[in-house]
Amino acid sequence: MSSMIRNATAILLFKALVLIALAPCGLASAATNTLDEAVLQTQQEIKTELEALTALRADIARQRAPISDRHRELAAAVRAKRETVEHTREAKRYGEQQRKALNADVVQLEEECQFALTALSEYRRGLETRLTAAEMQRYRHSLDAVDASLAAATDFSRLSMAAEALLPKAAQWGRDRMGGHRFNGAALNSVGLEERGAFLVMGPICYFSNTNGVGGLVLTQFGSDSPAYYDRHTPQQRDAITFLLAGAEVTVPLDVSNGDGLRISEAGDSLSEQIGKGGFVMVPLLLIGVMAIALTLWKLLELRGMRQAPTAPLDSIMKHLESGDIDQATRAARALHAPLSTLIEEALAYRDSPREHLEEILHERILAMVPRLERHLGTLAVFGGVAPLLGLLGTVTGMIHTFDLVTLFGTGEARLLSGGISEALITTKFGLAVAIPVLLVHAFLARRVRTIIGGLENAAVRFVNMLKIGAPTP
Repeated sequence: MSSMIRNATAILLFKALVLIALAPCGLASAATNTLDEAVLQTQQEIKTELEALTALRADIARQRAPISDRHRELAAAVRAKRETVEHTREAKRYGEQQRKALNADVVQLEEECQFALTALSEYRRGLETRLTAAEMQRYRHSLDAVDASLAAATDFSRLSMAAEALLPKAAQWGRDRMGGHRFNGAALNSVGLEERGAFLVMGPICYFSNTNGVGGLVLTQFGSDSPAYYDRHTPQQRDAITFLLAGAEVTVPLDVSNGDGLRISEAGDSLSEQIGKGGFVMVPLLLIGVMAIALTLWKLLELRGMRQAPTAPLDSIMKHLESGDIDQATRAARALHAPLSTLIEEALAYRDSPREHLEEILHERILAMVPRLERHLGTLAVFGGVAPLLGLLGTVTGMIHTFDLVTLFGTGEARLLSGGISEALITTKFGLAVAIPVLLVHAFLARRVRTIIGGLENAAVRFVNMLKIGAPTP
């Protein structure tokens, strides 16, 4: 509409310009008579065009109102649409934030569910390790059902069902162990045969009694899923265990080591078995031990009557000498313990000799007694030194045997190596067991001999002083 108005205005202006341009030409040419007509015609055309323009403007004015109304309606619709779009974008942003928060919550919940599932699975595995082989017979079906529930709990919607399957059974197991519970089952005897009977579990201790009334402590047998019971108790202990499973109040054997103490006591070798494992070195070791015992007993008996020389009998002998009763003094000297009696008799025989001569005679007699008193003490010392050397020899031969087995079979089988190691350790043990008491006995006997010799020397000097100066040394 505005373009039409602009076109009409342009035409009118053009015509006006034409009239203005042609006016001088009409004045100059008097021959043109139609100038007025042209002007009139042009004016008429301008008037017509102005009327058309006026009509056109009126028509434009009439059409502008609905167009303006339509424009306002469209502008309002656009604003409404923009507001709707902005609200939609805001809702979308809020929705994205909510979605991210929900995704974070979902991830956290999945992690918590996975942690709970892992904890339940770990508790299930730990529960099986704490159950004895006897209790596994009772709880096997329940544990299999728990395993199935845990396997299905990878779908976290079933996690609560897995927890409901495991936790009550674990609580029941704890109550049973604390209070003690009895149930039927099967156990292996000492020869590996399965026997039916009843179990009684009280904490870590488990007892079994078969249908024949033979009972014992239940042991964990490595390499076997079946429980085994110790059937080598005394008859009184077996009867007590049987009565306990029957509900009586009795005193029963207790092993808090879960059978380890019984196995250790049975695993210990007897003396004859240890001697057999020691090898050829045990022969001279045992021979040295027997000879050392024999020499020790003989030497103790020999020195038993040889005490430290007393002083009172010497005074009585001197009284007999002062009274001139030589025979009574000799009998009193003979009544003394050997070897003091021999020494005093020798002093009485040479009582008239000079002091120096008498002292030399008595010193000679004491020196003559020393080899007899120290007899076989050197042998005991040699035995005490040889015994650990023989033990070391057995250690060397045992280790050589062990290395030979390692060369042939490797280190994978420990039982093959135990023989050589046992030989090495047993010979060392017996060598030290022989040497230590032999050396202690030798030290004791040597000290006893030195005490006896010192007593003889003291008695000899005292008796000489009493003979020569009439009084003992202070």
